[in-house]
Order: sequence, then structure tokens, then C-alpha cells
Amino acid sequence: MLRSMTGYGRGEVVTDTERLLVEIRSVNNRNADLSVRMPRSFLAREMEIRERVGRRVSRGKVDLYVTHEDHRESTGRVHLDRGLAVGYLKALRELADLVGSAEGPGLSLVARYPDILRVGSEEAGEAGIEARLMEVVEQALASLDEMRVLEAERLCADIGSKLDRLEALREEIALRAPRVPEDYRDRLLARLEALLDDRTRPLYDPARVALEVALFADRAGVDEELVRLQSHLRQFRETLEGDGPAGKKLDFLIQELVREVNTIGSKANDLAVTQTVMEMKNEIERIREQVQNLE
Repeated sequence: MLRSMTGYGRGEVVTDTERLLVEIRSVNNRNADLSVRMPRSFLAREMEIRERVGRRVSRGKVDLYVTHEDHRESTGRVHLDRGLAVGYLKALRELADLVGSAEGPGLSLVARYPDILRVGSEEAGEAGIEARLMEVVEQALASLDEMRVLEAERLCADIGSKLDRLEALREEIALRAPRVPEDYRDRLLARLEALLDDRTRPLYDPARVALEVALFADRAGVDEELVRLQSHLRQFRETLEGDGPAGKKLDFLIQELVREVNTIGSKANDLAVTQTVMEMKNEIERIREQVQNLE
């Protein structure tokens, strides 16, 4: 099943004391690019989050946001590093003796030094919220996946209608192509008739005219291009109906469609075919724009 690279997913859990929200937004991008923004207290789970997202998303620019609101009166406790405090105090006293100061270090001075007093989270509560975090991430990923599938279905339906139009235009060229050498022969004979007179008419050689028409028919023949074009269109439909990421394969098929259509336009040497080729190129470009959103 194809998926769009564009989507939004949301997961949330709310308790009496906490609210945990995970939002995921994805847009089209040539490769996979994941950005994770969350509170520092969850950084230990970042790699696991990235692995989970990577299993669901193979292409696209993905932004994941984690919001945590804690409504408890106290969410942590103060830790005193006793050894570090004694060390700072001893060093300050030695410094006072060295400079000959009678003023000893006070409590407020020692407390200002880093890492003596630290605020830490309650371990039990922290472990519980980390477990819930992964559950909410999965909720958001499931929501994102659902939206991406629905968006892909809409895109595939639109692309399918454009493929129908391409096939109809191809049939128009297939019907017109045999007439191109005949029209060329008629124009050539009409031009010769206008140029020939009683003096030059004996020089007219029907075999030479037939050879010229045959050479033109060979140069203007597009049978092979029409067959390959039909094959590419069939592969395009099969890929749309397949499973798994297919954006890069569809990009390649679009390039092949453009190649065949351009060749037909350059060889046909016919106004009607040229006009049909221009319409086909416009239709292919519209398909290309839609395919850019498929994973």
C-alpha cells in the first residue's frame, strides 16, 4: 500500500497529574530526515524513538515534538554532593590562608559553586513517564500512518485519471501515425504537380518519389516508441497498485515516459501529432507533481 509523504499524527495521554503529547508532521523530501524535539529528561529515549519512526517512514522530512506538562506540586528533590562541598570549603580556606585574609568562606559562597546542589527527578515517576512516552509515540505514528494512507489513495486516484488521459492520447497518435507518410506523399505530389510543366514533366520519376516517401516513413515511424510507451504506462499502474514505497521507481518511469514522448514528437513531423505530444507532456508534468508527494 502506497503512502503519501505528507501527513500529521497526534498521540496524547492525560492523567490527574500529567499531560504527555506527541505530534508528528511529515512533508515530502528526497530522503529520510527526522528532527526530534523533546524535554531533556527524555533524551535517553531518543534513539529508540528514531528507530520506531524509521520503521514506519522511509522518505520525507519528519518533525516530532514531545510536550510534557507535570502538574504535581513537587516533581523532584534536591541532592547535596557532600564530598564536593567539603572539597570546595577546604580549597577556599587554603586560599584565605595564602592571601592572609581573616575572612573565612561562608555558606552562601560555597552553595554558589556548580554541582554542589542539584535538583533531580523522582526516579519512580521518571520511569513511569518514559514508559508512557513510547506508548504515545506509537499512537502518533499510527495516526500519521492512517493519514498518509488516505492521502496516498487520493493522489493515486488523481494519477490514475491522468494515466487514462495519457493512454487515450497515445491511441490518438497510434491512429494518426499511419496517415503521416500518406499525407507527406500527397503534399509532395501536389508540390511536384505545381512545379512541373510540359518541358520538365518527362523528367518526373514515380519510383524516385516512392523512394522518398519510403525514406520519410522510416524516419517518421514511431511504432517502437508507442509500444514502449504502453509498457511504461502499464508498469506505472502496477506500481501504483503495489505495496511498499514506490516513489523513486515512479520517478524513473516518469523520466522514461518523457523520453518516449519527446522522441515521438521529434520523429513524427506532423502538426496533429506534435499538438498531441504537447498535451501528453503537460499531463506527465502534472503526474510528476503528484508523484513528488508519494513515499
